[in-house]
Amino acid sequence: MTHYVSQPLVWPSRPRSALASHSPSPSPSPSPSLPVSVPLPLPDAYDRRYPRRWWVRLARFAAGVWWLPVVVYLAQATALLAQQTATRGAGTLADGMVIAAALRLDWAQSIALEQPQTLPLVALAAVALVLALVGAVRAGRWARTDRVLEAQVLVLRLARPHERMDPLWMERAMLPAMEWRLRQHRMRRRRAMLALALLAAAAGAALALAHLPPALLG
Repeated sequence: MTHYVSQPLVWPSRPRSALASHSPSPSPSPSPSLPVSVPLPLPDAYDRRYPRRWWVRLARFAAGVWWLPVVVYLAQATALLAQQTATRGAGTLADGMVIAAALRLDWAQSIALEQPQTLPLVALAAVALVLALVGAVRAGRWARTDRVLEAQVLVLRLARPHERMDPLWMERAMLPAMEWRLRQHRMRRRRAMLALALLAAAAGAALALAHLPPALLG
């Protein structure tokens, strides 16, 4: 498709409330409601960043699934606690050593007692872990926003320049199509994320049951 870069995009700068007053011809019937799931203003249809290159898409995917290690970690801890509860009874949930072993933190007590000089390093590692989690959350938000922008740009490119200059056409044709595209994208991603979460939980449980720590074997 030929793109006319010199043609400006008028629609992104127009608020929703201005659609009726800028329509090319007056209409006695009220304008249809805008799709509420399409974020405005619309992006530039000629944004050269999209479609993303393969390595950017790979990095974006990795940023979007930052929570998978957390799921594995929590799943293995839950599996260990469930195994101990089934073996020893519900009273094991009140045992701090069992909980520490399930969370893979049983080494903290030995370090505190035998090597107290390393506690500042442990504190720095904990702070670094918290900062890494904050960075992962921010990266996940960027990945989600970037996916939406890419979908919007690719849909906008399907329209001709003169169609993008017509607010009424954009309202009645482009925005519903964009809403449908975003809805389909969200549904596919939710199914994929659910499958990944189940796989991560299964991997965590298998890892826990295959490598029971000595503190949980007695």
